[in-house]
Amino acid sequence: MAGEQGGFRLRNGELLPKQRTASGRPLDKWLKLADVEYGDVTGDGNEEAIIDLGWITGGSAIPDLIYIYTLRNAHPKVLWAFETGDRADGGYMNVYADNGELLVELAGKDKIIGKNLYEDDGTKNGVCCPTFFTRTRYQRLAYAPCQRRAHRQSAASA
Repeated sequence: MAGEQGGFRLRNGELLPKQRTASGRPLDKWLKLADVEYGDVTGDGNEEAIIDLGWITGGSAIPDLIYIYTLRNAHPKVLWAFETGDRADGGYMNVYADNGELLVELAGKDKIIGKNLYEDDGTKNGVCCPTFFTRTRYQRLAYAPCQRRAHRQSAASA
């Protein structure tokens, strides 16, 4: 879904499912606005919008969709969109701007956007309980492709 052509519109912070079972369980995508942060991720001194959408799957998975927008000629433009993993398998912990760069924190060891977030990293204590997280710093986000700098891993705090 992240980065797909077309688009969608949230109403009252949600994109409700179009189909449900007789008991009301969603049969297709359902998105809910979780957070919007602002910060300079391109190094140009202007703030971009970092939008976190919770993806309600209808099952037990809890992935997020992250969209980063900038303004070009007074119109929003997507710089990058990506999907996180599920909880201890590369799940969303935090995404934020720092000194003109984008930092992405995902649960698990060596969990980097573009890699297999669901690959067993040998550190999780169940899908609920990550023991590590990976912080990756992306620079020059305005220019495709993004440049990834060395990431640092830290033990998850209790």
